[in-house]
Amino acid sequence: MVFLYVQADTAGLAAVRNIVRRSFPKAPQLSTEALASWLNDTNRPTPILLDVRSEEEYAWSHLAGAERVDPGSKPNAIQSYLETERPLVLYCAVGYRSSELTELINISGYTNVYNLDGSIYKWANEGRPLVSASGEAQTVKPYGPSNARLLKSPYRGSPSP
Repeated sequence: MVFLYVQADTAGLAAVRNIVRRSFPKAPQLSTEALASWLNDTNRPTPILLDVRSEEEYAWSHLAGAERVDPGSKPNAIQSYLETERPLVLYCAVGYRSSELTELINISGYTNVYNLDGSIYKWANEGRPLVSASGEAQTVKPYGPSNARLLKSPYRGSPSP
């Protein structure tokens, strides 16, 4: 895992996204704009969304319809998702954990699997919808205090210690 002290908001997140892309070149990236369009397109099969974050992060907020997968999972842990005909889109906080799993899946020979570029931080920073078990959510639980600044302040939850 890469830990950096970075600039706040979009400039810092753009730098982290570049690091993620270089670290996992075999993880196809899907933009937040493309996912939002896809989710609204009734002519395409809805992708399975997999949230590769901790239970605490997921419980705070996630993308509607997403199912949680343990960080550090291997492709065999999500075999049931891989056996469907539906495409998979994985995400985490900034894309590191989900890109790692996306790359492992692609190396294993599966296709139609993508990482959400910028993951939930970029999604939230763009004001896109989030949910929790209690309904609509407005903020994201940061992965840690050092990367909380990657979230614009209206979307930043309390960082984990």
